[in-house]
Amino acid sequence: MMGRSIKPSTGAAAPKVESSKGKRIVAIIIMAAGILLLMFAASAAVSNKQEVISVIRLTRSLKAGDVITEDALAEYAMLKTTYDGLGVVELPDPNNPDRGVKTQVIVPWAQRQDVIGKYMGNYVSKGTYLTTQDITSEVTTRNPWIQTMKEDEEIYTMAFDAGTINTRLIFPGTRLRVRLLQEVPVDKVEELRKLISTAESANLDLIVHESTVIKNGELVEEATAKDAFNVAEIVINNITITDMTNAAGESIYDLYCSLLKLPVNQRLKYLRTELGENETATSWAQRVTPSTITFILDKDSASRLAEFEQGVGSLKYTILPDDPDDENQANLMSQFVEISNQINTITDTVS
Repeated sequence: MMGRSIKPSTGAAAPKVESSKGKRIVAIIIMAAGILLLMFAASAAVSNKQEVISVIRLTRSLKAGDVITEDALAEYAMLKTTYDGLGVVELPDPNNPDRGVKTQVIVPWAQRQDVIGKYMGNYVSKGTYLTTQDITSEVTTRNPWIQTMKEDEEIYTMAFDAGTINTRLIFPGTRLRVRLLQEVPVDKVEELRKLISTAESANLDLIVHESTVIKNGELVEEATAKDAFNVAEIVINNITITDMTNAAGESIYDLYCSLLKLPVNQRLKYLRTELGENETATSWAQRVTPSTITFILDKDSASRLAEFEQGVGSLKYTILPDDPDDENQANLMSQFVEISNQINTITDTVS
């Protein structure tokens, strides 16, 4: 009997199953390693982001000469990587000109008390970090008209009536002739003449308008009674304004100089928009409107003028041609005029 031949089984299916399982295990291992790597990278990134340094950032724009006040400073959390990149600069080494010294210039928040009360050395806009290079211990701009004072002279401050003259035409350095008008009793005129004539100054003159006599509140041609008055006029000739102050007591010379230190292309922008939350170009124009003027007189003339000024009824001003003593004064006056024109242009546009 012929039997059937039986083919031996090859068993091929079993190895395929084992190979598939192996691949899945390898894939799982790779995925797990990838997840761990991503988790590590994310953890490192989070850790890096959390490493910050508190620095000083300005809450408003400050210009050169401004006093640094506490309300102008705000705390800002800066990433350490940013701080290391922006805050460290290489400055010249004073002991070795061929080498530089790396130094940190962004001021940390912890050092804010060290800068409060100091001055800005240049213009820094709102939101900018404060650096050590922006700070100075003193205002260096000196008034050249005051520097010319002599030992026997003094600075005289007088109230200024801004309604009697176009204030757009006067600045520190402007030459004026000032007339102080006062009613003087007829029988006191000679005494006043002696007072003024003994003043050893070419700046002080007295004019008594004897033809103008006031009696009982009315003009009369002649009068000798004690209740009659002449109109006396003290003329202060050829004085140079050394400074002016506004209604708030701010030095207008300092205000002009602070604007001079602004870059020209930023000055107009500053005047329009960056004077503070409640300030406008109009209020800035008011800040450079004088309520007092100061000028230099010899001490004797200043004493006599002070006595006369107490009873002054009105003030009159005449602007004289400019006559600066040196090139520095001339340059400053030219720049003051330029700034005044910018302020006036903005003010006229706003109004």
